[in-house]
Parts: sequence; structure tokens; C-alpha cells
Amino acid sequence: MFAERWGAEGRVPPGYRVAVAEETDLRALLALAQGCFDYNTPTLRELRHGVSRGHTAFFTFRERSSGELVGYTLLELNARTRSVYANTTCIALAHRRRGLGRCALAMRRALASSLGYRSIRTHIDVDNVASLKLAQEGGYLILATLPDYYDNGHSCHLLRLQLDLPPGEPRAAR
Repeated sequence: MFAERWGAEGRVPPGYRVAVAEETDLRALLALAQGCFDYNTPTLRELRHGVSRGHTAFFTFRERSSGELVGYTLLELNARTRSVYANTTCIALAHRRRGLGRCALAMRRALASSLGYRSIRTHIDVDNVASLKLAQEGGYLILATLPDYYDNGHSCHLLRLQLDLPPGEPRAAR
């Protein structure tokens, strides 16, 4: 049911399942983030905020056999601007290149479209070539490069995916 509703059905790679993040996931989410990010690792407080806020969607990816948390994506929903901000996507190194990132992109798009949102924005470290390529293959365009965006001085690309709208639906100002 969950996978069907948020566009993951048929996209969740074999051996994995997707679910909504819960309070009980917080320690595992923090450990995963600390293992994935050398800098700008979210704090436990920030992760808790993502789980408990009403205007976020926080999805987890788990290995089906062990139940191990192997990835997540945190989305911020802005009803006023009708846009989604993909704050963080994190996939454990041992589980990359298995389709979880592509599944996260599909879920973002399905969620945003189902809510009538107009765009999805995200940021990607300029050195994260694989994520940038995946996003661009999914239709994201680079809007800007922001120097010294991260705590370690790395720059990032700011990207946007403009979603198709039903005929007659006004587009947001760019």
C-alpha cells in the first residue's frame, strides 16, 4: 500500500522495502548519516524534527531480509509555494548503485504530483558526480552553484525539477 501510494511500486529494488521514518528509527538514521557524510551530518535533533514535523515526508529504505536501515530521504513540503525541497537523501555505501536513489527520485515526483505541487528543488555537492548525473537524468536542471555551501567549504549545485501541471493550471513564478 505505501509503495503504491508514493510511486515506489515496481521501483523498489528487489530485497528492499520502503516505509515512513518513525521516532524509533532516529538512532539508526543518525548512525547511517554519520557513515555517509564526512561533513554537514544532521544532528539527532534535526532528524527528530524531520520525523515529527507535519510538513515533511521522511522515507526510509530497509533491507527486506534483515530489516536493516540502509537509506532515507527527507522532503520538506511548502504548501504556500507548492514546492518540495529534497533536504537530504542518504544511501549506505554498501547499498549504492542498486536503484535506491532512482526509487527516491520517483517517490519525490509522485508525492509532489499527488499534492499538486509545481516543483522539486534540491542541492547536491559539486563533487557528488553520481547523484548529479542521476538527478539530471531525472529532469532536474542546475539553477545555480553556491560556493562554500557546506561546513567544509565545498560548493553545491542548486537544482530544480519543474513538474507537469494539468491544463489550465497556472505556473509558479520562477
